Amino acid sequence: MYTLIAAKKECSVTGRKYSYNQVRVKSRNLGGALRKKLNLEKGDGGGGGGGGGSRAGLICTTINPIYTPAEIARHLLDSTAKALITLDSLWGLAQASTNLMKKNIPTLTIATEQGQSTPAGAISFTEFTNLQTECTDVKSSSDDVALLPYSSGTTGLPKRRIAHSFQYSIKLMSVAAPTGWLQPKDYRISPKKAFIIKTTIPNHQDVNPAVLPLFHIYGLTILSWYQLRLGCKVVTLPKFTPELYIDTIRKQKPDVLYLAPPLGYGLTETSPVILSTRISLLKNKSCVGALGLPVPNTEVKIVEADDASGTPLGPNQVGELLVRGPQVMKGYFNRPEEKNVFLDGWLRTGDMMYYNDDGFLFITGRLKELIKVKGFQVAPAELEELIRDFPNVVDSAVIGVPHEKHGEVPRAYVVPKQGAKIDEKKLREYVASQVAPYKQLTGGISVVDSIPKNASGKTLRKDLLLLYQSEINKC
Repeated sequence: MYTLIAAKKECSVTGRKYSYNQVRVKSRNLGGALRKKLNLEKGDGGGGGGGGGSRAGLICTTINPIYTPAEIARHLLDSTAKALITLDSLWGLAQASTNLMKKNIPTLTIATEQGQSTPAGAISFTEFTNLQTECTDVKSSSDDVALLPYSSGTTGLPKRRIAHSFQYSIKLMSVAAPTGWLQPKDYRISPKKAFIIKTTIPNHQDVNPAVLPLFHIYGLTILSWYQLRLGCKVVTLPKFTPELYIDTIRKQKPDVLYLAPPLGYGLTETSPVILSTRISLLKNKSCVGALGLPVPNTEVKIVEADDASGTPLGPNQVGELLVRGPQVMKGYFNRPEEKNVFLDGWLRTGDMMYYNDDGFLFITGRLKELIKVKGFQVAPAELEELIRDFPNVVDSAVIGVPHEKHGEVPRAYVVPKQGAKIDEKKLREYVASQVAPYKQLTGGISVVDSIPKNASGKTLRKDLLLLYQSEINKC
C-alpha cells in the first residue's frame, strides 16, 4: 500500500518534507514501536513498513493500492502478514480486505491531508514514528529474508519471491560499479552526451520525482533505495496525473527521471535488473535495439527451451535466457513446488532471446504465460479461475494481445455450457469488479466452442494467438 522509506523526501501535493536524519530517527522509532506495541518479532511479516520494519527484523511486502479487497486479502494471507501500514484514505479498503480474511490485523494509517484524523479502529502511524522506545535494533545477517516482493512468476497465481538483504546490497553496488548501469559521479558530463547521476555534495543534491510506484520492484530498488544511497531528494507523487506530473517537473526541476517505457527488461525475481546498456557502449551501433549486457556480478546464457542439460547456444541463436547471480531470488515463499524454475542453480526466465557477435542481448518473445500491462504483471490463471465462476461458463483461457498504449492487455476466450449463452458485457463488468484496472479484459472476449489443449491438458496459448490474428485479419 504505502511505505515510508526514502532519502530526503518531499510530497509534491502537501509539501511535507523529511530530512535524512528524520527518516533515520523515525524509522528506528517505528521499528521499536512495532516490536513493543504490537509484539512483533524477528521474521514476522508485514505489509509496508520499509526502513522501520527492516530495523525490527521484520519481513516486509508491498501491495498495490488499486487491488480489490479479495486480491489484497489473498496477498496478506499468502505473506502471513501480522501488521499493515496504509493511508487514512485507504482505511476502508484495508478493512474490507482484512474482513475477508476473517482475521484481525493491526493497521497503521498515515494522514495525507491537514486536519485528517486517525480512523476509529486504526493506529496512528505518526504515533509510532514519534514514539521513542528502549528497544535495541535487531541483529540481522545477510542471509535473513528482508522482503517478499510481488511477482506472478512464470505460471500460475501471484506469488512472493524470497529476497535476502544481501541481494539488495549487491544490487545497489552493481548499479554504481565503474562498469555498472548508473555510475555516480561528482560532476556532469556534456549535455550532448548521455546523463550520469551526480552524488550529493555540499552545494548540490539531485532531485528525482517518484513517478514509479514504490510498491513496484523497479521503483522500490532503484528510485527509493538507490537514491537513498546517493543522498538524493525524492519527490513523491501520491497519484499520477498529467497535471501533477508536469507541475512537479516545473517546480522541482528534476535532474533525472526514472520511467517505465513500453520495452524494458528486468524481473522481480532478480531484484530486478539483469541487463543494461552502459553509457560507454552507446557509440557501438550493434547495441541499437538491444537490452544491453549483464550488470556486474551477473551471468547469463541462452539455451534451448527444452534442454535439461542447460547447454549454452552460440551467437544469433534464439533460446531461453537463464541467469545466475547474487541478486537472484532463493525461491518463492511457501511455494516449494515452484523449484523447477531453477536449472542447476540458474533461474529460468521464460524469455526468448539471442545475443549478437558483440554480446548484446535482444528479446524476441516469451515462453511464460505472464501478461505485462504497463509494466504490471498479470497471471492468466488468476483471471481464468475468476471467469470460470461466472454463470454458464464451462472453460476459459486468457492470453495477452498487443495494445498500442499498454503494450499488452488480457483477452479472454470463453466456452459456454451446452445450450447456454454468455453475456459478454456482464462478464466484462463482473471481472472489472473483482480485479485491479490493469487486469481487466481490455483485449476483449471471444466465445468459442473449445479451448485448444495438449494431451496433458495444458492450454495451447500459441494456438489462441493464431486465432486472435485470424480474428484481427477478418476485421
